[in-house]
Amino acid sequence: MVATLSARHTLELDVPRIRALAMLLPSLASQIRQITARLPIAMKMCDTSRMFMAHVERRCPELLLVDTDLVGGVGDLARVAHSIRRDVCVVGLACFWSEREEALRAALDGVLHKPPRAAEWEALTRGLCAFHAPASTASRPAPPDLAA
Repeated sequence: MVATLSARHTLELDVPRIRALAMLLPSLASQIRQITARLPIAMKMCDTSRMFMAHVERRCPELLLVDTDLVGGVGDLARVAHSIRRDVCVVGLACFWSEREEALRAALDGVLHKPPRAAEWEALTRGLCAFHAPASTASRPAPPDLAA
């Protein structure tokens, strides 16, 4: 699969699409769908936290996206998700200049900003693709560093 990262960059992937589960406001979901349409991310949206957790418990995907304004206790969500699937990447979406960003970064695997920015999503995708690529050697790369 080839993903177009920008007008000048493409990323050739030797991995299937990254499965993602998201709980976002509808307006934010449509913006993110526009960005992820050209990235190797297959996203399923959930309307309620009950539906979201049912999907996590049944078949936890590689990536969980949570609007931090919608979901309280995102740190608890991350702990539960990691207990189900060790290599899951839990990412919170927060407003730029959020006073909670430092605490969110400590509790989650990463924080992306609202409104969504293509460059952040491209970096997230590159890191996840490298981490979830079929291992040709016994060692795997470190989990994606989303703080960069």
